[in-house]
Amino acid sequence: MLRGGEPFSVDTLLRRAGAGVGTFYHHFPNGREDLRVALERQATEEFEASVMRVLQRNRDAETGIKALVHHQARWAAEQPELAAMLPQRPGADLLKAARAWVRSVGLDRVGADELIAVTLAPLRVSSVPERLAPAAWAAVQALDAAS
Repeated sequence: MLRGGEPFSVDTLLRRAGAGVGTFYHHFPNGREDLRVALERQATEEFEASVMRVLQRNRDAETGIKALVHHQARWAAEQPELAAMLPQRPGADLLKAARAWVRSVGLDRVGADELIAVTLAPLRVSSVPERLAPAAWAAVQALDAAS
């Protein structure tokens, strides 16, 4: 779906953009494949930037972990087609931000990959943040306590 509830299609996109087919192929020479790649890149950039903002706003470990879970659920519910395009692994900038955040909130034994796996990945299979947020916090505490 496009924002506004319309189903996604190239024709709908061109009509809403006021662009012609020639313009589409000028910007996307390989057609739909180039468009898919551009949409995936845009979705990833928007999502990862929003996750970094959540990390910046939350300076308490428990609150931040739970906020990440709730943020992903909300983001995915609002734009499910874009959420489905997100890569399995986060980009280097998000991992760097996550690594800095876990250190800043005192989770010295939790890796950035672990933080992302515990807080964001589970929502790909379930969209119940009220149940997953406390579980994510418990998992992060267990990871931090492990020697």
